[in-house]
Amino acid sequence: ARQHAANLKKWRGWLLGLLVASILLLLVALVQTLNERKANSFATQQMQVARREKQKAEDSAAAARQAEKEAQERLVSLLAQFGWTGDKRVAAQADQHSVRQSLEANKVLQVEAKPDERARRKAIAVEYFAKNGDENKVEAALIELGFSVQKQRPNVSDLASNTIWYGSPVSLDDVKLVALTLIRAGVQIKSIASIPAYLTQKKDAPLIQVGASRLVGEQAPYSVEEIQNAKQFSRLFPELTLVEPKKR
Repeated sequence: ARQHAANLKKWRGWLLGLLVASILLLLVALVQTLNERKANSFATQQMQVARREKQKAEDSAAAARQAEKEAQERLVSLLAQFGWTGDKRVAAQADQHSVRQSLEANKVLQVEAKPDERARRKAIAVEYFAKNGDENKVEAALIELGFSVQKQRPNVSDLASNTIWYGSPVSLDDVKLVALTLIRAGVQIKSIASIPAYLTQKKDAPLIQVGASRLVGEQAPYSVEEIQNAKQFSRLFPELTLVEPKKR
């Protein structure tokens, strides 16, 4: 009986130890499972955060692209109103200097083109040898300033307008208005000169001529600042004796 009791006690101890070990293993497994779930939950949260951040970045980039596209469309529309030709509008993004000059010329014109001077400017004729396909925007702008525009058929058809000539009665302020109107339209003015003395009839007339000369070559165009600050126009070329010389 004593042996049986001892064996029973031994078996009970073994079973208790087995039970404790099983409970410990279950607890370890439970803790491991909880840790894995926590780790997986954290990883899932991090992935979700990363996805949201990526989506926000993509949305911001898309919004920036859309804003840039809309700004470019507004700019092209504005340049069209100024008189930029179709090919120049297409190339506007690559020609930021001319765009800046155009916008700056517009600012200056808004200040300097005084409406109460329109009646006086009516006496000044502007002979415009138009060739830039600007849909008459430059002509309309000059008329709006008060000038009497006389559109002429160009004789130097392979060159864009690049020169302004003016008669002796014309003030520099009026010449500047015409030059700024052209720069605003994307036209590069490389020379501004008085009408040659031997053309007495035109030299002594209230006349501004806008045309092209083959003689200005690679001369850098006037900037808006140079036009504004000019006390006189000194880019004179002795050979510039003819406005839009007729083909022979």
